[in-house]
Amino acid sequence: MDESTYQLHVKSIRVETGEIIAADSIDVKENERRLRYFIPPDVAEKSSFFSAGARAGLSVNINSLSSDITGEADNPHAGFEPAIFGAFHFTDWLAVQAEVVFSPNKVFYSGDDPGFGGYTASFESGSLRIPLLVSFTYNDPEKLKKFTIGGFAGIGFNIPLGAMKLKSSILDESSYRFSMPVSYIAGFKPGLRLGSGLLLADIRFSGDIAKTVVHDTSGTLALYTRNALSFSVGYEYWIK
Repeated sequence: MDESTYQLHVKSIRVETGEIIAADSIDVKENERRLRYFIPPDVAEKSSFFSAGARAGLSVNINSLSSDITGEADNPHAGFEPAIFGAFHFTDWLAVQAEVVFSPNKVFYSGDDPGFGGYTASFESGSLRIPLLVSFTYNDPEKLKKFTIGGFAGIGFNIPLGAMKLKSSILDESSYRFSMPVSYIAGFKPGLRLGSGLLLADIRFSGDIAKTVVHDTSGTLALYTRNALSFSVGYEYWIK
């Protein structure tokens, strides 16, 4: 018998004589809620559990320069983004999730300078995104959770890694301390049950709620806002 299925035996017994009047058995799948009424709590599937996993994929960024920067951004720009994540599932359909995403940030742009003519330039940096998400998941009960589909939304905090480099065809390369804004995130995540977890795809959109800023002795300078559409695949292991 499949390990994901329990066999429930039911007997009707005449108490006075111990005579078995009728008997029958049915197969009950592990994710059926009625199973919890017939087996001990330590055998039944827990309603809450943890999961952890990793994913990697492509992020396509659309950048908008601030009014403080002369020029036009070259869009779109694609980069590789790996991530690890962990989640606490209150039920099989509701969870909170935290992630750590390595995000390379490159903004290329070009324009005309009155003193130098046409030029090209770029802002290059790296950061860690820390998304905090609430997710909702639908599990297919007829296939023992073989297929799931869910949506999620939340906010992301961005932690700069090192300094931002400014490269230009008309100026010497320079580095600056910088800060990044909080971003909003929304997306959906289809999955396929594989082993003790899910093989999943993650498709999400994120956008900055303010501008990335550089800091120097003269003050601050607003650079750009970033919107990103990301596609990745990964595996989520269920810890029950």
